[in-house]
Amino acid sequence: MVPNIKDVGGKNVLEIQQELMRVATAAQQGKLALNDIQGGTITLSNIGVIGTKDPRPILFDGQAVIGATGRTMTLPRYNAKMELVPRQVMNIRWVGDHRHLDGAALARFSNSFKTYME
Repeated sequence: MVPNIKDVGGKNVLEIQQELMRVATAAQQGKLALNDIQGGTITLSNIGVIGTKDPRPILFDGQAVIGATGRTMTLPRYNAKMELVPRQVMNIRWVGDHRHLDGAALARFSNSFKTYME
């Protein structure tokens, strides 16, 4: 179950926070309404907090995209000088419905998301 915030683009930061707290409280109490989990277009699920490193999100019918983040891990990576350095790495997996968008659009979105996260 992935609850979603409706009309997030029309809300300010405080309104988003209030709705997020409402939905989180309802989820913790087992009182999510059907409306809380339906009708989303793009959903981001942070399931990495429960330990998974390679998430597998499932798209609800009618949704355009769902993304799921894995847990953040410190892994060795090479820098520009080819030296091994520790880096924070987080896997994210996107699933999209081709009735709403094509793979290239989702790849561009994913690249933009990566840039914002970094």
